[in-house]
Amino acid sequence: MKLSKTINRIILPNLEGYFKSQSNDLINLTIGEPDFDVHKKVKQKLLNCSNSRFKYSSSKGNTILREQIADHINNQNKTQYTKDNILITTGSSYSLFLAYQTLFDRDDEIIIFEPYFPPYIELAKIVGAKPKVIPTFPTFIPELSQISKKISTKTKAILLNSPSNPTGRIYTKEFLLEVVKLAKKHDLFIISDEVYKDFDYDNKFLSPAEFYYKTIVVNSFSKSHAATGLRIGYLCGPVEVIEAANKLLFLEQVCVADFIQELFVDNLDISQKASKIYKKNRDMVIKELGGNFKFVIPDGGFYFFIKCPSEEKIFVAELAKKGVLVMPGSIFSSRKDYFRISLISDKIKLKKALEIIKSVL
Repeated sequence: MKLSKTINRIILPNLEGYFKSQSNDLINLTIGEPDFDVHKKVKQKLLNCSNSRFKYSSSKGNTILREQIADHINNQNKTQYTKDNILITTGSSYSLFLAYQTLFDRDDEIIIFEPYFPPYIELAKIVGAKPKVIPTFPTFIPELSQISKKISTKTKAILLNSPSNPTGRIYTKEFLLEVVKLAKKHDLFIISDEVYKDFDYDNKFLSPAEFYYKTIVVNSFSKSHAATGLRIGYLCGPVEVIEAANKLLFLEQVCVADFIQELFVDNLDISQKASKIYKKNRDMVIKELGGNFKFVIPDGGFYFFIKCPSEEKIFVAELAKKGVLVMPGSIFSSRKDYFRISLISDKIKLKKALEIIKSVL
């Protein structure tokens, strides 16, 4: 069957087995979602939602929710956004796709840091943009000189993900200011993926939006509210970008389900309980694996990106035989000598998994 050349260029890892694995005999440290129940106020609203919410929404999204998101970001980042800077989307992945479609023409370039969230590369292929990948091993902090070298007349944007998936790295203010300086010099956009910002263990997170107008923030409620299945997120950025992205959203999806948007009105503030639990579990991983494995301590998020002690494929397969599923590092990188684990709230299961990882070593 003859399909488009674009679709044939897209490479996706086969993750179906990871998502479906619910066996009690396996400890699954692969999936990138909080293992807590959905935000309780959101759940209560969902249980009580009325038929009046099952209608079209504005393509830009619920006005009250957009106003509240703008205020929420302003309080955190010292920005001056209004509802006109916000577009409600079906999750951060679609927000990212909208940003790409809005910014890039064929052969435009985007700078991406490795290791990376796989859609950063694949979405670029769909819109015809060219990823300029900068490896950041072993510190996972990009060298500014390397960024500067990668910028050309075709470069349109730099993508930042902080806290990072898969490394958990949070960029410092000093680093962000240097990247902003480069972006201003070359008139680039910054796309800032901030879906893990609420999992910040050491109060280090800053958004480049605080320092640079041409920042496009990608975010969602999937991680912060443990609502991955509700598929709701948002884009935040210059009004010109939001207006343009809204044209695409209207053509591609019309709008986000109105009743789902309503669930998050007055529900933006979250408990820090999950973050505190994950921080304690992060410290457990450091204690249990620190003497035998090489890794950079994550500042946030809920992942560890760990150096494999042997060939990646063999090591990951051996862990699976012993009852622990981890994500191969090659999913996030061209290298094949790392693996990623997700922190889980169950301390007993996590401790058992860490013991198995050590035993396989």
